[in-house]
Amino acid sequence: MSMKPEDERWLPPQGPVTFKWGDDGEELLLYPPEKYASQPYPIDFDRVKTPLHLLNWLDHLLGKIWFDRRAARKLISMICDRRGWEYHGY
Repeated sequence: MSMKPEDERWLPPQGPVTFKWGDDGEELLLYPPEKYASQPYPIDFDRVKTPLHLLNWLDHLLGKIWFDRRAARKLISMICDRRGWEYHGY
């Protein structure tokens, strides 16, 4: 079965994903474009204790249509900054 460009799954997200640390600082909240979710997508900071955990989260999130490489870079940057991990982003 071939996909048509107008198929919903092939359309880019409608706007960027935004990020915010929760009030307690222990949860990173991802806000997908409204078209995809009405609630933030939480990531418990305690579940990202190693770079491999971060890689697993990225693999999971990149499977979602609203999570693109710009969002991946932002997530990497925010987690690395908070954990004190060295990161050579751009």
